Amino acid sequence: MTVDERIQRRLADIRVALIGKQAESEAPVAAYCERLNRLVSAVLTETHVGRA
Repeated sequence: MTVDERIQRRLADIRVALIGKQAESEAPVAAYCERLNRLVSAVLTETHVGRA
């Protein structure tokens, strides 16, 4: 899958939203947001490594 700049920007937006939701949520939802955020971060990291 090719991750272009548009997708990277959207993933960054999702990452910020997940951080906010995690901060305001109770434990089960906060833990779920944390796991999702790790996945999003991994994709962003991999796409930056691929471009370097």
